[in-house]
Amino acid sequence: MLHARSQIVLAAVQILTGLATTGPRVHAGRAWPVESGATPCLLVYARREQSGSDTMGGPSRKLRRELTLSVEGLVAETDDSDATLDAIAFEVETALAADPKLGGLCLDLEISGTDIAANAEGDTRQGRIRLDFTIFYRTAANAPGVSV
Repeated sequence: MLHARSQIVLAAVQILTGLATTGPRVHAGRAWPVESGATPCLLVYARREQSGSDTMGGPSRKLRRELTLSVEGLVAETDDSDATLDAIAFEVETALAADPKLGGLCLDLEISGTDIAANAEGDTRQGRIRLDFTIFYRTAANAPGVSV
């Protein structure tokens, strides 16, 4: 069984696959190789998580968790790359807001930040937007693969 955090990433990938701008180019993980012509695309990954006891009671106690889920949009650097990045942000925010419980895996989600930048390595230039979402969910301490 996957950790609930991994299940959340995969649920977000499923929700985000097929958006108008990025289409099927949605990948779980931050280190996906992005080849020339493979953009615009999305990378979806967990960045960090904070957790603490939500109830008392030994190994079956409940943990409240706050996961930072990052959705990174990459585009080839062109004259209209900023407009494309904004379109990606609009589509991602709208899609995730339509299912804030990610199919029942979490209690709620909210956008918590946006970072816009450009990457230049060699002859390749890319525009990048990273949307961070705080995902609120709970698990039992002894069953981290099951959201409760």
